Amino acid sequence: CWLHRNAGMLKLLVQHTLRAAQSEEAGARELANMAYGAARSGEGNSLSGLFAPLAGTAQRRMSGFTAQDLANTGWAFAMSGQLDTPLFAALVRPVERCVRNFTAQNLANTVWAFVSTEYLDTMLFAALARAAERHLRTRRLNPMNR
Repeated sequence: CWLHRNAGMLKLLVQHTLRAAQSEEAGARELANMAYGAARSGEGNSLSGLFAPLAGTAQRRMSGFTAQDLANTGWAFAMSGQLDTPLFAALVRPVERCVRNFTAQNLANTVWAFVSTEYLDTMLFAALARAAERHLRTRRLNPMNR
């Protein structure tokens, strides 16, 4: 695989990504995208040195995350097998606050992330269930969705 053949380049990419993530220039969307890209690489285990600092930076900047940023961040860490308990704990309240803005995809990704990492929070799952019910009601009431 390309990543294994070019381990030196991957190391440089990780270092550059860490500098960018920890700089003030990287916003919420960029942090979520960095985690998403690392997850999509399929190399989550070998990128654990990237995920830990990303988690810390994301926690400090969580207040600037949109609904999609929250969903993507949770999904990316779960997809990579990175159960960062402090990160998932930090995601809970912002997700509860933004859940009304979640798309059906955001809901699905967020539920999957929390279930697959076994980070279970009763209040969070109640809020996600209510949001899913709202989506279903809206879908049934909208004749364009039939």
